Amino acid sequence: MRKVINIDKDWKFSKEASSVPSTFPSDWESIDLPYTFNGDDGQDGGNDYYRGKGYFAKSLAKSDMPDGEEVYLQFDGVNSTGTVYFNGKEMFVAGIGDFIEGKEEDGFIYDIALESDDCSIGGITPNVSTKADVLKKYGEPSKINNFKDRGLYRYIYGTQDSNQKLFFIEHSQMFTVVFYAENDVVQGVRVVYNTLDE
Repeated sequence: MRKVINIDKDWKFSKEASSVPSTFPSDWESIDLPYTFNGDDGQDGGNDYYRGKGYFAKSLAKSDMPDGEEVYLQFDGVNSTGTVYFNGKEMFVAGIGDFIEGKEEDGFIYDIALESDDCSIGGITPNVSTKADVLKKYGEPSKINNFKDRGLYRYIYGTQDSNQKLFFIEHSQMFTVVFYAENDVVQGVRVVYNTLDE
């Protein structure tokens, strides 16, 4: 049974940081989520609100996580993308935002890409899992893309429907796995889910 743990409390935040810290930044501003760093300057009418990066940090203890279970991070309000680091190492890019012009309140998109062997998506771990592992878990893909010039190919599972307007995807539920052509080892995993409520 799935267990959801809310981690909105006790984050650290900085606009002044120039890079991801190597140790937990206890001297940053203490905040709870949800949080926006444009809460004041975005409402003063001067069109001078901060447009740079914001750094958010959270300390999580492994002992607080279910033992022997897969653990997923869910971000419900990253605008528009966020690069996620774990112990100072880049793990994946997560995005959520509006994507249908004129229907911004109805549409949303989740996009997670992973290329690190420190964690997995759907039981598939980059630089560890193989094509045989993917086929055993998910079966044959619905589509295969070849990138011969880069020595890669991609398995695509799921569907995607467009409304004929370039780059506006109305419905997508895709799980894609990229392999190194030379040894069939997974190079990266990506999940894209978006929908447009009718």
